Amino acid sequence: MVNVKVTNFKEDMKRQIEENKKMKKINEKPDRNTIGIAGEFYIAYILSKYGFQVNLSLGRTAGFDCLYVIPMVSV
Repeated sequence: MVNVKVTNFKEDMKRQIEENKKMKKINEKPDRNTIGIAGEFYIAYILSKYGFQVNLSLGRTAGFDCLYVIPMVSV
């Protein structure tokens, strides 16, 4: 027999929110670097969805953030 703890979801969420507030994780804005990297991954996702080959330059590469190649299509 498996022991299953039945809890109230609403109470668990309230408790988790209070714990997060204590840890100062709520109401803080993400830093600009995190936002920038998320944008790079989103653009890479969109380009790859349309058939481009995409490579991100993770780090401080001067000049570009995303390198993409248009695939050759033989007719």
